[in-house]
Amino acid sequence: MCAAPTPTVADVTVHVTFVDSSGNRRRVPGRVGSTLLDMARMHKLPIDVNTNVSAPSSVKQSDIWTEDLYGEGPHSTHSHVLISPDWVDKVPEPLSAEQGRLEVMDEELITPNSRLGECITLTKDLDGLVVYLPEMPPTDIP
Repeated sequence: MCAAPTPTVADVTVHVTFVDSSGNRRRVPGRVGSTLLDMARMHKLPIDVNTNVSAPSSVKQSDIWTEDLYGEGPHSTHSHVLISPDWVDKVPEPLSAEQGRLEVMDEELITPNSRLGECITLTKDLDGLVVYLPEMPPTDIP
């Protein structure tokens, strides 16, 4: 019996282009299985100044099964991102915890493309994703 081949770096790497509120574009690599928030923080992009991250409350494992993880779910709206219109249909639909958090945001900040970066887990299908980082709201968190 042959063992499965060891994955290469390319097998577990995706590239995402982040566009900041000034229009600057930055294409960065990330690891499959991490979130958009993890990736943005790793590359010191302007997203979610709060350092407390909670575990997702559930993960969609297939079309028919969503696994409850009993985590706290999204903790804030500071990881708000806008998915490029070309990619909206390719990113998995938001689960109820994320949808609930988005619903408490100011109506003028929300678009049909609004998502929370901490709720989007990277897969190879998202290689090439384009994400817009809205201007961060004022905060007193150091």
